[in-house]
Amino acid sequence: MLGVLACSSSERQFDGPVASAGMSGESTGGTSASGGAGGKGSGSPNGGSNIAGETEAPGGEAGAPAQAGAGASGSSSGAGAGGMPSGEAGAGNEAGDGGTEPPQVVAVAPADGASGVLASASFDVTFSTAMNLESVESAVTVSTLSASDLAFTWSSAGRKLSIAPKLGWSYATGTDPALAALKYTVAITTSAKDAQGRSLASSFSASFATRRRITQTLPSATAGDYSDYGHAVGDSPTLCKAATDTLHLTSWSSVASSGTFFGFVTFDTTLLGAPGADNTIEAASFVATQAAPEGAFYPTHQVNAAKLAYQAINSTVLSASVVANLGTFCTSAQTLKPSANVLTSLKADFDAGKKGHLFRLAPTPIDKDGTSAHFACGGFSLVVTRLAR
Repeated sequence: MLGVLACSSSERQFDGPVASAGMSGESTGGTSASGGAGGKGSGSPNGGSNIAGETEAPGGEAGAPAQAGAGASGSSSGAGAGGMPSGEAGAGNEAGDGGTEPPQVVAVAPADGASGVLASASFDVTFSTAMNLESVESAVTVSTLSASDLAFTWSSAGRKLSIAPKLGWSYATGTDPALAALKYTVAITTSAKDAQGRSLASSFSASFATRRRITQTLPSATAGDYSDYGHAVGDSPTLCKAATDTLHLTSWSSVASSGTFFGFVTFDTTLLGAPGADNTIEAASFVATQAAPEGAFYPTHQVNAAKLAYQAINSTVLSASVVANLGTFCTSAQTLKPSANVLTSLKADFDAGKKGHLFRLAPTPIDKDGTSAHFACGGFSLVVTRLAR
């Protein structure tokens, strides 16, 4: 248990909740909040205790019971209920209560029925008065979790309890954007007691749902290849027409011509929804499917990848500016599903509201030996994991 005070629960004192036995100073005989004569308390451990607004003192006649909350205007020498210092609050304040009502839960956060709660959040319960810490913790249950899974933290006054799993709340995980969220229910039974031993007025429960971790695989919108030679002579890019088509990356030199072919792939991320605090990208990868290369492309060559400023794959695509250089993408024909981490660049564009994304594959070095790398037109995807409400 994460207690805030070292003494046992029965001896704990909080910041001014209740004038308990052995409080320093005297309460001189005056008038109680309800007008009865107050006795003179000795201030010794046997000087009496203030419970539910009554003042008891062996040295004089007990004052009449005070009303709940009395003592708000009492002074340290005048007998407001319990002899509380002037201006110190009575029932239901942070310090404690001077009434007779049993404790209640007065606030929770997150609210009952809340959704999209983060794994790192705590569930905060505020009581109407200072509580007996051990009794409350023993009365708490959280659905699907054991008591040993939970950590408890109390405010210094003993009124606010923060509950959190030691490993954080879990998320529902899956590939369906309609994935149902995980729900937790926090309950507290009436075995929970306040610092004066009074049981919770009624049992309590509240539920909330955590965020969903959804991994979606988005197919490419378009793909194609284009050479600098083709651009120079006015040709257009060659776009994929079927998933079984391939785009090729090569450098060549012949009597008639020479140049380099680059591959281009676009994606539309509309299916990921709108960006915002309730829909954030956690991970993103650009994935391709490699077909058999032509000639001894590897290991003499490799394929590099880059994310470009989005545009359509047309006659100007060779001049699209580089947003992020993704470095080496593929170095072997044995790598059938090469991939690159594109979290930083994709998230920046997604958060800015950009739905279109363009990637380029390039052979390197460009030594014009006529060998080629090939990639299946239907094998490109973006694999994106996001946290959603």
